[in-house]
Amino acid sequence: MSQPDPLKALHEALLQIVNVLNRPQGDNVILTRAGVSLDTALLPLLVRVSMQRNLTIGELADQVGRDYSTVSRQVTRLQARGLVHSELSETDRRKRLLSVTAAGKNAVKKIDRGRNSVMSEALAGWSQAEITELARMTTRLAAVMQPRA
Repeated sequence: MSQPDPLKALHEALLQIVNVLNRPQGDNVILTRAGVSLDTALLPLLVRVSMQRNLTIGELADQVGRDYSTVSRQVTRLQARGLVHSELSETDRRKRLLSVTAAGKNAVKKIDRGRNSVMSEALAGWSQAEITELARMTTRLAAVMQPRA
């Protein structure tokens, strides 16, 4: 009997994780635990803007797999809520650079606590060493999977 293909198993596991992360139900749980009232479609945008400086709407759209016009409208909603700010790029006046406001940073801190609560429950049967190793290996995998410039 042949051994299972570890690369296939890894790919299938990653697809399962992506499926879970893309479900709005999971984001609803995180937002509820965080005590943050936000449309689930806006959550990944706010989190990504908080993680990267000088992100453009086009780059953000590419990261979340949505078209530019949809993300532009969603960013406008985040701006109207006072969570995100945009300003013209000094080097390319056609681009608007996004950043989180103080209120956005506060919301992201609460969201992080909500996410940590969900992840702590999911990993309740794991040792701290296992969680640390999972984080190390996942971070390593994410780094090598980044597109090369």
